[in-house]
This record gives sequence, C-alpha cells and structure tokens, in this order.
Amino acid sequence: MNILERCKSAIIDSNIFTNIQYIGITGSVGRGEKDIDDKDINDIDFVVIANSCNLSKKTTLDRKLQEITGKKFTDILYLNQKKFIKKISSNSIEQYLFDFIMGNKKIYSLIDIDKYKKIKFKVSRISAIDVLMTRLWALICPFYFYDGIILP
Repeated sequence: MNILERCKSAIIDSNIFTNIQYIGITGSVGRGEKDIDDKDINDIDFVVIANSCNLSKKTTLDRKLQEITGKKFTDILYLNQKKFIKKISSNSIEQYLFDFIMGNKKIYSLIDIDKYKKIKFKVSRISAIDVLMTRLWALICPFYFYDGIILP
C-alpha cells in the first residue's frame, strides 16, 4: 500500500470524521510542485470534508500521519460539508478555499471538487490580506534586521 493509500486509511479508520465526502492534500504537494515522499518538505496539509469531526482525537491522527509520511508536521483542515457547500456557492470566498479548490490532490472523493475550478470566484479582500500577512515571514526570514537596516 502506498503512502497516499495509507494516509487515506488512517484518516477513515480514525473514526474522527463522520460521513467523509473528500480527503485531499493542499499546499505544494496538492499543487503538484512536490511529491509526498520528497525529502525537502517538512509538512503535509490534508483537507477532510465531512459531516462532523471529533477534534479531541486530532493529535493522535496527526502523529499517525507524521509516522506514515515521515514528515515532521501534518495539518488537517476539517471542512463541514454543509458549510463548505454554502461558502463555495457564494459570490466571495476566503483565500484558503480558493487555494484548496485550485490546488488539491484528491485521495478519496464522493464529490466533484474539480467542477469548482471552472467558476470565477472573488476572494474577499480581508482574507487575501490575512494570507499575505501570514506568508510574508517566508520572504523576510532569510534576512536580519539591524538598527532599521535589512541585511542578507
């Protein structure tokens, strides 16, 4: 059984989620920039769309996924199915949903996520600014600040 199949089984067998409709990966692996077994990535971002979730057991599942993938970190984004459909049907969506729709790798699916790629969404301004601010650290980290001056 390959890594993706083992991850799918771990998520389904965890019994954390009820009525799972979708399991996928976002981020660099979801966009196809990296493979799940690449050595130069340290985290994998999973997405699960389901009816409900027992978050108290999430840490145990994270550890299992870290063991399977060999990665230091895993993140599991839970999306409630009804709320997901409601949000995706609106005129304006949040940046994380746009990123998920445009760049995801399907592991298990009972719903067609790809059909949403054809829709032109407006990403809410507040959400886009939040994403920009949270991702700026990746651009700034390689530099040092000394007395108001940026040094490489």
